[in-house]
Amino acid sequence: MYDIPTHSINNTNASLCHLPKHQQLLEKVSNNKYKDFEICTTTYSSLIKEQKINELDLFVLDVEGHEYEVIDGMKDADIFPNVFVIEHGHRKPEDIVNKLNVLPVSYKLDYISHVNSYFVRC
Repeated sequence: MYDIPTHSINNTNASLCHLPKHQQLLEKVSNNKYKDFEICTTTYSSLIKEQKINELDLFVLDVEGHEYEVIDGMKDADIFPNVFVIEHGHRKPEDIVNKLNVLPVSYKLDYISHVNSYFVRC
């Protein structure tokens, strides 16, 4: 987590692995001051199974540019959200529409707000 002077260490720019362009920006605004934290991670499929989720109305995906990797990791899941909000950031929402085709369920783009795309399961 980068220590940004205007936000302190408790800001929202944490990531397991920042994308290079974003990391360069964070290094600049923080004067390369950061702190490492140890965290536990899990996969979408494991979370669904461990929490015994059998229906999911809403899932919001915002993983600092690694959304495609998470979507790829969802392919073998048993449960998929009815509404799927994905931060598209610097990508075109249409590119996320194409990426969602790797899943065994279909989604259509319903709404765009700022850097978030809202998809509804068909």
